[in-house]
Amino acid sequence: MPTITEKTVREIALEDPSSIRVFESLGIDYCCGGKRPLSDACSRANVNFDSVVALLEKAKANSSTSEASEWTEKPLHEIIAHIVVNHHGYVRSETPRIQGLQMKVAAKHGATHPEILRIGELFEAIGQELSTHMMKEEQVLFPYIERMERAVLAGSPAPAAFF
Repeated sequence: MPTITEKTVREIALEDPSSIRVFESLGIDYCCGGKRPLSDACSRANVNFDSVVALLEKAKANSSTSEASEWTEKPLHEIIAHIVVNHHGYVRSETPRIQGLQMKVAAKHGATHPEILRIGELFEAIGQELSTHMMKEEQVLFPYIERMERAVLAGSPAPAAFF
């Protein structure tokens, strides 16, 4: 099994998606220039190899850290807040970033690979669908669940669902 010093930038990015952010922040091309060994890519980007390896290891450790929270014991309003902040927030920040990357790839390779253009269309459609879905959750479903939780805690009957 090759070590990180022997792997190409592309291999590292494919094996550990958290490395992509590190590469992007340092100007290391993991796409078209991804066939280079990491050491060559670091030289090209004029960044210290050992520093890059340390950043990659830190990113990997941070991405594999899981929350030890026991979600079955959490009140519903805390779970909802977690979903909105972490998951909906992630989709809202990453969708435009991924679309930008897709457009960059399409501009470079779309003429010879028309499937890339179709991928862009599908990703945009999925992004719109997710946006609508999250809005419905945040404006309809989650407020109802929170009202229901408050009613149960107060010993009142659950409110009627209007959907």
